[in-house]
Order: sequence, then C-alpha cells, then structure tokens
Amino acid sequence: MFLRRIVAAAWLIGVAATGPVTAATLTVQNHGDGADAYALIDPTKGTSLQPGVSIDAAIWTGSLMRVSRSPYDGSATGTPLPGFEGYSYFAVGPHNTTAPSPATLSMTFNALGISLLWGSIDTYNLMQFFHRDVLLGTVDSDDFEPSSNEPFGLGASYVTITSDTAFDRVVFSSTSPAFEFANIVLTTPGGGNNTGVVPLPMPAVLLLSGFGALTFLRRRGA
Repeated sequence: MFLRRIVAAAWLIGVAATGPVTAATLTVQNHGDGADAYALIDPTKGTSLQPGVSIDAAIWTGSLMRVSRSPYDGSATGTPLPGFEGYSYFAVGPHNTTAPSPATLSMTFNALGISLLWGSIDTYNLMQFFHRDVLLGTVDSDDFEPSSNEPFGLGASYVTITSDTAFDRVVFSSTSPAFEFANIVLTTPGGGNNTGVVPLPMPAVLLLSGFGALTFLRRRGA
C-alpha cells in the first residue's frame, strides 16, 4: 500500500508539472478617447520606459501619410495636441524597414497589467501576451470600443489591459501601416512599477505541493 501511494503521488506530480497551461483572462478597459485620453498622459514621456523594460519598436515623431499617424494627431472628431509633431511614439508596421513588425516589449519582472495610449485603432493591430515562451492571450481592436464617437483608424484611446496570469513579454504586430502607441506603464503583482512579488511558475508550485504530499504519505506509512 505504501508503494502504491508513492507511485500515485509521483504520477500526480508528473501530470501537474507537464500539464497544459490555461490561457489567461485578459480584460480591456478604455479610459477615454481623443482629448479625454490626452488629459491622462504626459506627451513629453511618450517613449519613456520603466526600469527593466525595453522594446525594439521604431520611434517616430509627427505623422507620415500611409506610413504612420501620430497618436497625438487628433482625429476627425477632435483636434491634435499643440506641438504634436515633436512628441515621440512607438510605431510598428510591416512594409517600412524603419518601423518593422513585430516589435517586442520585454521586461525583467512579471507584470499583471499594461496601460498605453493606443493611436489610430485599426482592426489589423494585435497585441500578444507571453509568460516565458507560453502565449497567454491576445488583444485587438475587437476587444474594446472607443468610449465616445472616436472613429477607428483615427485619434487615440488610453487603455488598460489586465491579466489574471503574470506576463513578461508583449508582442505588438500589424499587418498594415501601422500600430502606433505611447506612454506605456506596466503594473506588477505587487502593485508597483517593477518591484512586485514574482510568483513561482505554476508547475513549480504544483511540484512543491506534490513533494509535500509525498512527505506526508511517507510519514503516515512510517
């Protein structure tokens, strides 16, 4: 009986450690469009990143027709920020070597949320969330609507995307010009910028739990 319990516990450990990873639940919140979005950000820090964060996206200023439209450029329903031509932002687009697609946002810590100014929201813009090499989920324009009358392809929205599973990489891609974004802020499990508690990967947690159960069975057998 003792041996059978040991084998059963070891089998459960193996299943727990190698079982499939459940996809994360991603929640998208739009805080405001156009002027409402601009009131929530500092355009002079459009391409500033927190410590431990890097991105290989192109950095642009101003707008270039059929290539990239600044998220600070306003829209048909609003006016651009004064001096928007001088504010920098990230751009991801497939056809221009100066704004390649995809671009990867990498961090040295685990995050549970990302806020950003999403410019000229297009149906071909895509964000993919990863933890290590595991794809947790995706977000595109179908996952939220502008909160006012902001038309797709123009203007900008300030959005927050939260995950119930920690991520350490976000991939931005666009199949057409372009995916423009700025003012990235990441939040961690600890609620701070980059110093939150980093949880153990779920297989490791289950593995440790399995070893605990194994020790308990040994003690009972003794």
